[in-house]
Parts: sequence; structure tokens; C-alpha cells
Amino acid sequence: MQWLALIRQCTFVAMKQICSICLTLCLLLCSVFFARAGNPVKYTLRFPEPHTHYVEVEMELDMLNGKTVDLSMPVWAPGSYLVREFPRHVERFRAFGASSVPLRHLKVSKDTWRVELEGQRRIRIRYAVYANELSVRTSYIDDEHAYLNGTSIFLYAKGGLKRPCTVKVEPYASWKRMSVALDPTAKNDSWTVQADNYDCLVDAPFEIGNHSIFHFQAAGVPHEVAMFGIDEYDSLRLQKDMMRVAETCTRIFGTHPCKRYVFIVHHLPSGGGGLEHENSTTLQTARTTYNAESAYTGFMSLVAHEYFHLWNVKRLRPLLPTP
Repeated sequence: MQWLALIRQCTFVAMKQICSICLTLCLLLCSVFFARAGNPVKYTLRFPEPHTHYVEVEMELDMLNGKTVDLSMPVWAPGSYLVREFPRHVERFRAFGASSVPLRHLKVSKDTWRVELEGQRRIRIRYAVYANELSVRTSYIDDEHAYLNGTSIFLYAKGGLKRPCTVKVEPYASWKRMSVALDPTAKNDSWTVQADNYDCLVDAPFEIGNHSIFHFQAAGVPHEVAMFGIDEYDSLRLQKDMMRVAETCTRIFGTHPCKRYVFIVHHLPSGGGGLEHENSTTLQTARTTYNAESAYTGFMSLVAHEYFHLWNVKRLRPLLPTP
């Protein structure tokens, strides 16, 4: 009986040790995961003088290690892969540690700034971006609105592309609404949105101002249409025809990839074009588009073209041959 009790006691001690080791391993794996994923990179956008075409950007980073961190801006736009040289519009770059202590930094290439951490694990970056080109692939700001394509606005930390991101928008005083295909961080805060990572963030353009908005459901997915630069149009006809486009495309592919979809439509004196994104598109057309049937039909062709890219280009990939 003594031997049996001793065996039971040894077994109990061994099981406790095994459980302790397993728990330690789990905690270690969790700590590695969170260190790798990191807390969200936080961006704040401010527009104190939009008529000057500037946005002021603040970026907050934490969980940093090492002596330096490199911050870069892409030179391309999602869906339009030509060299755009967006970093040339970045001005007044500054870096701060705890208690707003300035940190030394140096621009080491045309698109990269290196910040000396000096032992800091949490830093803030402030810079301004000049945005004065209204196209589907660039950014534009004036006192009427701000249209922002992410790769021309947001810096990223080298090695930190997988971190989640949040963007808080502090709009110009007269601006009342924002359209972007990103989820809000809270139900009662429509001015702060979040993205799973940097790539998702920059593949969702922002329209901020006083544009009109209408909604419709198609293929079981809520759609939002942001209309800038026009006051009078037949929203019921547009809603019906855009719904038909969405449902027809979905029937071709059999399923819809989005939880929500956003059209941003700019109405300009002349010209037009479009650019697809992961859960949205930007379309540009003439203000006279709705005055003539041929022009309207051409615009709906543009709608269909960009919407089709939801599958073909954005998600379809070639089936690689089996080795």
C-alpha cells in the first residue's frame, strides 16, 4: 500500500510539472504571436486648412526593438502599378518618444526615413502630405472634400506590414460624412476605422466631406454610393442599374466576396476613369453624364468594368501546375 501511495504521489507531481510546462509553452507562444503581430498602428488625420491641400498625419507605433526603425511610403497605388513617387509630397517629418522627446531621424532614400529609437519602444511620427491631384490613383484635398488613396498618405514601418491599423479622422469643421470600405472601431464612432493590416488599409480609399450618399442591397451585400460634385441626379435609376450590375456579376462567379461594398463617384467638368479596390471602387465621370443616354450607358459600362474586378484581378489567381 505504501508503494502504491508513493506511485500515486509521484504521478501527481509529474502531471503537475507537465501541466506547468505546457502552460509556460502556451504563454510563450502567445507572447511570441503578439510580439509578432503587435498592437495596432494608429494614424490620425487632421485637415486644419484644407484649402492649402495639406493633410497632417500622426502615426503611433509601439513594441519597437533595436536601435532604429525605418518608415517608408510606397511609390505605387493598388491597381495602378506605375511608379508614382508619392514620398515627394511628404513634408515636415518629425519623430518623438515618450513625453514628446524629439528623436533624431534621417531620410536615407527617396521613400524611407530612419528614426533613432534611443531606447524608446513607443514613438509618434508627425508629417504633412501635399495632395493636389484629383485622379483615381492619387489624393486630393481642398475646402470641399478630401479624397485619399492610402499609399500616398500612410507611412509603414519596415517589418510591420502585418500589424493591424486604425485611422482616426478629425474632419474639417464643415465636413459631415466619410465613405470608406473599412469597419468602424465602435458603433458610435464613424470617424475611426480599422484594417487587418497595411495592405488592407491602403486598398480602401477615403472620401470625406459633404457628398450625398445612397444605399442598396445586391446579392445579399449592402452597397454604399458616395456621390461627390453633383446635386441633382436620378438616384432611383442609378440604384436600380447598379444593383443589376452587382447581381449579374455575382451570378457569373457564384458568390460575393464582400461584407460591404462602397462606390466613390467623382463628378468632374470632363474626363473619366475608374480603379478597383478590395471592397470598393473609385469612378470619375463628367457632370453631364446623366443628361444623355449614350453618356449614361458609357458610365454604367465603367461601373460594370470596375465591379467585375472584384473577382477578376483582385481575387482570381492562376491554378499552378502540380510539380
